[in-house]
Amino acid sequence: MAQVANIVELVNALKSSSQGTLEKNFEAMDIARQVLMSILKAANKQETLAWVPIAVSLRESGYMDAFNLISNALQASIKKFLYAEASGLEITALSNALKDICQLNSIDPLSSLTNIIGSLLTNRIRQEQDRSKAGEAVSSLCSLQFEKSIAEKVEELKVEYSDCLMFPCEESKTQLASQFISSMSQLSDAGGIKSRNPKNDYCVTISHKYFEKGNERVQVIVKSYTADDQRTLEKFTKEANIYARLSGNMSCFLKFYGAFFDMEGQMHRYNIVVEHCTTDLRKDIANRALKGLRYSPEEMTSYTKTLIEGFTYMSRLSIFHRDIKPENILLSGRTPKIIDFDASYTLDEKYRDLTSARADTLIGTKNYFSPELQAELDSRREGRRNEEFLYDPLKSDVFSLGLTLLEMASLQYIGGLSGQRYGEILEIIRSLKYDDWFKDILASMLQQNPASRPKFSGLIPMIPANSTTIFV
Repeated sequence: MAQVANIVELVNALKSSSQGTLEKNFEAMDIARQVLMSILKAANKQETLAWVPIAVSLRESGYMDAFNLISNALQASIKKFLYAEASGLEITALSNALKDICQLNSIDPLSSLTNIIGSLLTNRIRQEQDRSKAGEAVSSLCSLQFEKSIAEKVEELKVEYSDCLMFPCEESKTQLASQFISSMSQLSDAGGIKSRNPKNDYCVTISHKYFEKGNERVQVIVKSYTADDQRTLEKFTKEANIYARLSGNMSCFLKFYGAFFDMEGQMHRYNIVVEHCTTDLRKDIANRALKGLRYSPEEMTSYTKTLIEGFTYMSRLSIFHRDIKPENILLSGRTPKIIDFDASYTLDEKYRDLTSARADTLIGTKNYFSPELQAELDSRREGRRNEEFLYDPLKSDVFSLGLTLLEMASLQYIGGLSGQRYGEILEIIRSLKYDDWFKDILASMLQQNPASRPKFSGLIPMIPANSTTIFV
């Protein structure tokens, strides 16, 4: 079998040779035939991969016939070894096999082989007991292209193992997205200002804009914070980062188009550009109540499933909303979109197991507070501030979403029904004209004791398996 080093010398000599083109092509093919015989005699995958640099060198030198001969042999050989090994490989070895494929993909696309190993790996991940190892394997799948059925499995795994994915840098995604729209000059008016909300030291403005995306004109929402100095606005970069992290991962998250600082006259401004939606859940509930048009069981199932799965995904990224209410859920057709992360609470990677947060300031909308937050608010109003008060922001979010879903189902304003008015909540749940599983979910989400209240992930098994996630 030809040695790799000997062939490298022959290739280098060929490159520096003064022979004519025809003679060089004959010599390149002779080298390729020697490599081909070595590949056919290779005892394992590693011996096969050792010939990859030779193929690359021949291609770069323009000897395409020789390159194609070696490339076809490499593909056939690597497939043979992977087929033989795959049935016994555990997920780390399969992940390494995908890396080998990526190396071969620098020669020629091997989509069929990528799909074979990808399919094996997605099935093997489900059987893996070590969650950290499974997360590493899912990460190896995220940057590759698969056929539709496998790509859908990868998306499911990304949600299931979102808490332990190993992406190179979350900030890089934010940075890339923020460069998409980086100036108001890229936007044109689309109906003016929707609302303006002055705060103590800043003002929030929501406006509708257009931007040109190729031949397409895309309508967007621009949320602008303005203040006397930029330092006041820097805290809102967290909101943009959350939009960027969530964008494109599930149907219930808005597309994120960018975020940037600029000036509006003498005022500093921070702009967040996201997908446009026509209305919000509060207006939809009010409109249906006026017409006496309740949500169908299929609609309630779809909304419930989509929102619970969305908040489950957020919780696995250690993102807690802290201001869930109908106004903070937009509608795109019949797909709910979770918005307004300015009050959101995030945990650093090393604090992922933390289940409580200190509530120095009670953030959110009081009528959608969980009972534990409402009790603390009442105590503070009476001058009995508890300096050691801690609460679980995840369990508090579960309660707030429960109130929101109950408003949808009853077409009534439910805000404020917590604590001592819990009996009214139970009466409303019992009166609903929906399936028992839905009533059970609401009763679980609206438990007064947070210790008895399930996490979002614990609610998913309560939803019928044949339910539809979204409406188109």
